[in-house]
Amino acid sequence: MNLMKRQRQPVRVIYRACLLAMALILTCTTMLAQVVQNRPDKAVMESYDFTGKPFSSSARNKAEGSPYLNPAWGSGTVYFQNGKKTLPIEVQFDLQKNQLIFRQDGKVMGFAEPIRAFRIIYVFEDSLRDEYFRNGYPEGNGRSAGYFYQVLEDGGKFQLLADRSKQLVDAYTYLGGEKNSYKPSEDYYLFDSSSHSMHRIRPNKKQPIEADARLRSRITDISKDSSVNLKNPEEWRKVVRGLNQ
Repeated sequence: MNLMKRQRQPVRVIYRACLLAMALILTCTTMLAQVVQNRPDKAVMESYDFTGKPFSSSARNKAEGSPYLNPAWGSGTVYFQNGKKTLPIEVQFDLQKNQLIFRQDGKVMGFAEPIRAFRIIYVFEDSLRDEYFRNGYPEGNGRSAGYFYQVLEDGGKFQLLADRSKQLVDAYTYLGGEKNSYKPSEDYYLFDSSSHSMHRIRPNKKQPIEADARLRSRITDISKDSSVNLKNPEEWRKVVRGLNQ
């Protein structure tokens, strides 16, 4: 059995490497297509020469798990507040610090210039994930306007957001020893662009969203018409689509 496990391990490594290579090719192809199709004169802007700053990792050697969204480096496209963006680069997202970092010439750096949003493609448990994060949302619950939320469903009027984070907590082993571990958490919000307000979604509560009666009524109607299970966060995508119509 041990021999079989050793034989499978290189295969899994190669498989993950192939997935990441596919992600890089896909991202590059998409970006190049946008440059050629939309505005060929802006090709220089697409390869924007951004600057970095020293980064202090929040990862602890003795802690169980990782503070990152993607423990292995992924491919990312970064959109800056000045309207420029990068070509695909190696990035990681620190969920404990809510900070995006990049690797260039073997050096790990934080971004010196303000970021508006980023797209990240990475491999997680042998599957390829493509996720989009954005800031600029209302302050509250300890979150600043620069805090990045994952955009699960975008829209001009309403957006479905996920607040993903990790906290370092104390854990105890059966032998009585203490060991730190990273505990992930995920909360969901409905963003209303007209009032620039955030509404907390609580899938397991009798009242699944903190909102006024009018908005709750609209959500109830949409959920009935579209057979949406409001206890399932993923199905709130259908609600947002209905609200944006």
